[in-house]
Amino acid sequence: MRDARARALDEDDAVTLEYVKALYSDFVSTMEETKSNRDLRRPDWMHIIRSQAFANLWSKAYKAYDEGLTLVKVCGADELHL
Repeated sequence: MRDARARALDEDDAVTLEYVKALYSDFVSTMEETKSNRDLRRPDWMHIIRSQAFANLWSKAYKAYDEGLTLVKVCGADELHL
């Protein structure tokens, strides 16, 4: 996913970039314990990936604030309202 994302950014490929974002989002949301993915359950991966997602979100929020934008709401691992 990392390589596909980097290539999509380099080539300005919006379709692939959106696909990678959707794939990442689905992957993160299915890491919780469910009947269908019990064999793949890795709480350590879940916490690492979620922590990185939160850090990325707050980094974007901080950059937006530094540029003079007003933060209205930050929630979840992928929702930022300016």
